[in-house]
Amino acid sequence: MIKIPCVILCGGKSSRMGEDKTLLDFGGMGLAQYMYVKCQKIFSDVYLSCKDSQKFIGFSPQVLNEKESEFAPIFGITHALRKLKRESLFIVSVDLPFLQESHCKKIYSHSHNYDITYAQSASYEHYLCGVYCYSILPVLQDQINKVDYKISNFISKVRHLGVMFDDEGVFANLNTLQDYKQALKRIGYGK
Repeated sequence: MIKIPCVILCGGKSSRMGEDKTLLDFGGMGLAQYMYVKCQKIFSDVYLSCKDSQKFIGFSPQVLNEKESEFAPIFGITHALRKLKRESLFIVSVDLPFLQESHCKKIYSHSHNYDITYAQSASYEHYLCGVYCYSILPVLQDQINKVDYKISNFISKVRHLGVMFDDEGVFANLNTLQDYKQALKRIGYGK
């Protein structure tokens, strides 16, 4: 097991999906529960970061309640680092159901000399799948104070490393209904 906590970001609006993606059926359970169960097999501690923990009461996860009214991953990451006060956390978006233990271990194994270590593929930097150090809190707060919530805008201000992966599909987000249908086909649930 990876000996740092994993925080699954579940506080988004799901605006492109048109419904709450955290509750979409995936493998016979809601997507958030699917990711929580999967990550419990990989990490020593797992938390959901969300704005409404009541919707997850059916499977009793450890929850970090975000109080901010804004919807942006920077708030979930900042809140998790402040609340857990651990040297580092593994941050992952709820909509990465194809992430495997080997991917997490590879990212973690490269993280020891960096403030943020994230997955990268030929086409994208996957900032919401990586290790974030407690030391970046002042940088995060500065970005929030500037009302600049894009993670890509502060990455250059910290020591960072993108860990290269060949399989783009592992990091394909479930942002739209079409993405969701393709993911279901991939696990044999759709036609």
